[in-house]
Amino acid sequence: MSTAYQVLRDVIGELRPPAPGEEPPALTEAYRDAQTEAMKAFHDHVPVRDLYWATGWGREDNPPKS
Repeated sequence: MSTAYQVLRDVIGELRPPAPGEEPPALTEAYRDAQTEAMKAFHDHVPVRDLYWATGWGREDNPPKS
């Protein structure tokens, strides 16, 4: 998941508000594709995260076993 979000951050670049009179940045195809991949990675991660917490592994005294 973090790889997909790193790609998304690289595509977005520096976030800053537009200057007065400046047009907002256009939504590029690369940005849409990176955002879609990040969303897919998150949706793949959610069931794993929920299973992790449902089994009690999330407790500090019970780390997950490899």
